[in-house]
Amino acid sequence: MAWRATEAPSPRRHASLATLEPQADGATPALHLRAAGAAFLGCLLAYVAGVAPSLYWLDSSEFAAAAFELGVAHPPGHPLAQLLGKACALLPIGSVAFRVGLASAIAGAAAAGLTALLAASVAARVGRALGRSDEAVEALLGAAAGLCFGLSWAAWFQAVRPEVYALHAALVLAAAVELERFERRGDRRHLYSAALAIGLALANHHLLALSFAVAAVLFLLACRPGPGRARGALWVIAAGALGTAVYLYLPLRAARHPEVDWGAPTTLARLFWTVSASAFQRSVANAASSGVRDVAFALLGQLGAAGPLALLGGYLLLRLRATRRLAPLLLGGLLLDATVPSVVGFDPQNPDVYGYLEPAVAFGSCLAAAGAMGLCSFARRPGFARALAAAMLAATAGAARALPETSRARFHDADRFFGAALDDAPPRAALVSSYFQTVFGLWYLQGVEGRRPDVEHVHRHFLPFPGYRDEVLRRSPSLEPILHPHAGRALIALSARRSVLFEYDLETEAALLPHLLPTGRIDRVLSRPPNDATRAHAETEATERVTALALEMDIGEPQTLRALLWLHYLEANRSCALGRLAPANAAIGRARALLPIGKDPELEDLARRCPSAQGAP
Repeated sequence: MAWRATEAPSPRRHASLATLEPQADGATPALHLRAAGAAFLGCLLAYVAGVAPSLYWLDSSEFAAAAFELGVAHPPGHPLAQLLGKACALLPIGSVAFRVGLASAIAGAAAAGLTALLAASVAARVGRALGRSDEAVEALLGAAAGLCFGLSWAAWFQAVRPEVYALHAALVLAAAVELERFERRGDRRHLYSAALAIGLALANHHLLALSFAVAAVLFLLACRPGPGRARGALWVIAAGALGTAVYLYLPLRAARHPEVDWGAPTTLARLFWTVSASAFQRSVANAASSGVRDVAFALLGQLGAAGPLALLGGYLLLRLRATRRLAPLLLGGLLLDATVPSVVGFDPQNPDVYGYLEPAVAFGSCLAAAGAMGLCSFARRPGFARALAAAMLAATAGAARALPETSRARFHDADRFFGAALDDAPPRAALVSSYFQTVFGLWYLQGVEGRRPDVEHVHRHFLPFPGYRDEVLRRSPSLEPILHPHAGRALIALSARRSVLFEYDLETEAALLPHLLPTGRIDRVLSRPPNDATRAHAETEATERVTALALEMDIGEPQTLRALLWLHYLEANRSCALGRLAPANAAIGRARALLPIGKDPELEDLARRCPSAQGAP
């Protein structure tokens, strides 16, 4: 369509639950679809090039293991992610972790394409309201918005490892696209499609999906539903319930007793425990809600130069009568999505919190496209407007320079770190883990790769969870004596009959501490406390193993650095608790040497409590 002045839009009925007739401007222009396709393909290629070839830190190894065996991941269970991950796990390429990572890459690319489609449509609405219309400009701005989102850290890093956030973003953007089409065309089928997408999002990550559901309700209220809305509302509820019904996967799979089986939700009480995320509610309640400023700065950092354009776009949506009803969808979606990490706690060092912000970044990119269209409307010649839009696209695509920073194509640190706990284990050992990442890594290494099946593993902090003890007993009945949270003396007794390995943490029982002998990544439990000479020799060998392990790992990877710092911190804490100040001093020194700049507060607090460590370099 040529760049020309258009007539003011004629008044028409507000879209409502009772409106069925499509509007004349309902068809999606071909250039808009091409822009979405370009954003999808470009992001997909970038994501696939950076997918981690093996297990990654945090929850990634758990999601890969759960998808492989169709298990029940941590609350709320994430059933949809497991099903899509399993579909990709069947691909005959790379490791299982890589294949499940491809599911994130595909979902992330779909979210980028949908962002481009929504942004192009919003830009077109703004252009027509300002008396200008050019499909080429709209498509360029849509592609720019799609890449602005897709090449941001918030989106890119969630797409190179097994996670649920890229899928969440794709579902939310699919719902937003359908809601915008419903408002524009008045066809209730789009509303039902949006409800289905929101229901599926609830079956993926309900906490995040609820924030967008609120924005969707506000948007529908702004559309002023007319007569017949009750019947339409029933169909909306039915479509949403159909998507949410994916939660039936949880009891069906739990009945098959997979190893990854949080809450073993085969009863209504256990299903409620899993879906309600009861295990995490205390940590959420204790989280500081003072992260609003941090979240705002993080969101602006992800938008970059598009931030000011997003503010202009938000103003135009509210100012222009023809676009005012889109404000609850885009502005509401952005603000409500950003509210979640500010309430549950925002840790800038944890990449997962940026996954929480994915929809907010996408909506901000769409608002930026609206703002850019407002600037382009001042151009009197179509060539200048298209050149300006193309320049914005080129500036956005320049974010592809972040590929080396976001790529995990050569990442193997987590495999080495968690594999060390298995590789050094004696035959038929009993291994008690304490760190949540360790149990996730061992689930993957043993359950997916079949590594060291002779080692019987239990995670002691999961023992209070519903069903966990019973599931461990099904696989390892010989561990029955130690299957309670305070099993220090039982572990000591068991060590007289078989090899027992224990992962020390800050909640280790005092009675067990003297019986722990360092071996490297994990300690060995002895039936009698070792003498000083034996302990000193073991500490030396353990330090050599940990040092050799650290040399094989990339401390430039932030999560690898955090894991190594935590390992040294625990080593120093254990030695200090035993009164062995020289080893504690050495461990604190090794931790300090890893820090790129500044000091770590927890490490310095330990140094003050362990006096001989204060002078460590």
